Amino acid sequence: MDGKRGFDHAFSLCRINLGTVGLWPNSKNGKGHQEVASLIFFIISLFTIIVFVNLAQTVKLIMIWGDLNHMIDNISTANLPIAVVVFKMLTFRRYKKTLTRLLGIAMDDWCTKKTSREAENMSKNARTARKMSLVCVVLGFGSVNGQLAVRISQELDILPGQTEKRLPMLSSYIPYEYQTSPAYEITWFMQYLGAVLATLVYSGVYCVFVGLVLHLRGQVANLRFMFESVDDPEEDKGKNFRRRLRSLVERHESLNRFAEDIENIFTLMFLAEILSCTIQICLQVFLLVTLMSNDNGGVPILQILFMMVYAMHVGTHVFICCYVADKLRDESLSICDLAYNYEWYRLPARDARLLLFIMLRAERPLEVTAGKFCAFSLRLYAQILKTSGGYLSMLLAVKDRSTNF
Repeated sequence: MDGKRGFDHAFSLCRINLGTVGLWPNSKNGKGHQEVASLIFFIISLFTIIVFVNLAQTVKLIMIWGDLNHMIDNISTANLPIAVVVFKMLTFRRYKKTLTRLLGIAMDDWCTKKTSREAENMSKNARTARKMSLVCVVLGFGSVNGQLAVRISQELDILPGQTEKRLPMLSSYIPYEYQTSPAYEITWFMQYLGAVLATLVYSGVYCVFVGLVLHLRGQVANLRFMFESVDDPEEDKGKNFRRRLRSLVERHESLNRFAEDIENIFTLMFLAEILSCTIQICLQVFLLVTLMSNDNGGVPILQILFMMVYAMHVGTHVFICCYVADKLRDESLSICDLAYNYEWYRLPARDARLLLFIMLRAERPLEVTAGKFCAFSLRLYAQILKTSGGYLSMLLAVKDRSTNF
């Protein structure tokens, strides 16, 4: 796997997802009509998501304010995550040129001449990125179609739900008469379309992040391989060593700039995502506990399965980001360890001091943060789950108190 084939293997799912909603950046030599088509797709997608899902649900939320269960269902199922999706779309569009440059660099890396070890390392990371992207896409569409199946079952009285029938697919306020055909079917279709487009954005952004971070991790590993193969410092009185070391430092700095660009693109998006994820996991588990403890009827298996898939969908996306960011951090720190373990005692004092500069720079790991507040890591993911559990305990206590009164 090399050249364009390797790049496509890592980023093809991202291109499909984001290209559908007009967010995938065109090549540097992209034609004007491609940019116009991309803008049209973006505007149509944004309009559909906001009008038929986000705005309609927000108005409904105001109308049902005070009904805890209905409010939680409205916020957690679509309103909050899709509000975050809208924010992601606008932010992603803003950094489209930066993303174009990063993808161009990634393509150049794939097309550059490499050793077999370096090529295998890049291919391994590309395969991992594709597998993780596939998981994100499958869980995303599983959640959307799970919600569709639950609502259809409720409309057909297969599952318990509201006594009133011919309601919208999502809990929302529709400002026109929609219960007569074909307005009813069109409303359902537009809400389903809005949810699908939002899922494409939601999963697509994660796929791009995973692809870029794992590509960067592969390049840092290749830099480590190059450092390991630096020529014997005793040859040519160190001249060849200094030349090779200079090229390694320049490559290291270019990778640091690559990481900074990733940080600039995703930091605000992931700050909103972490806050949203914490709330969503808490609310979905609360609904699940409430549903399973309901003594008025049987346990609706399909609805429980949907809630479990949806919670997995939200949690897995954030887990994958924390995992790949943790791997990038560990790989970047290995450069410092490698410089520390180098046979510096065989170098002249002048050349040995050069290793100190590498160690000082490499001891600051490459990290991706959420709003500059916290770095993505598995420790952060554990903290998110812990915080969600705390909020869940509070909600259950409030529910028990209201039940007793």
